[in-house]
Amino acid sequence: MSRSNQPHLARTEGPVRAERLDARVSAAHQSLIKRSAALQGRSATDFVLASVQDAGERQ
Repeated sequence: MSRSNQPHLARTEGPVRAERLDARVSAAHQSLIKRSAALQGRSATDFVLASVQDAGERQ
């Protein structure tokens, strides 16, 4: 998907979240996510969403 076709996801404080995403991960991945999130002062959810958005913007 070209960058111009990607939906823009504005980074805002307290976004309205209407959808849910569940993922099964290994204990090692869960630990890595939690440690990484803590290093950035984020919740695990906010860390994963920011990581996904950053990766999408680099494409």
